[in-house]
Amino acid sequence: MTQLTLLALFALAWVPTPVPTTPVDFDTEAPFLATDFVNNAVRADMTYKGKRLRVGGRIKSIDIDITGSPYVVLAGSAGVDVQCFFDAPERAFVASLHKDQQVTLIGECSGKPLNGVLMQHCKNGWP
Repeated sequence: MTQLTLLALFALAWVPTPVPTTPVDFDTEAPFLATDFVNNAVRADMTYKGKRLRVGGRIKSIDIDITGSPYVVLAGSAGVDVQCFFDAPERAFVASLHKDQQVTLIGECSGKPLNGVLMQHCKNGWP
């Protein structure tokens, strides 16, 4: 085979990795986000609150709150997890998830009101 043939075969076999298309203010992982809030909640609030974040992590639990909204808890660090709440149209997506799955989610950070970092209006972070 010629180099040109090999190059053509390689080009046909190459499949690009999907690139996230939703714009976000920050890309991070759940343990790092939780650590930022543990180390200095005031600075973390000023940095992340009201911003759109893409957060990756391992699902610790999946549940429904008292208002019927589905949510996912991503394992954080130092006893602080990331709670991701979803709107009704995302219910089927949340139903497809399972505990210990690695996911990437996009949502708006609402700070750390109690014992976890809160994310609202979450959705799948990859196309």
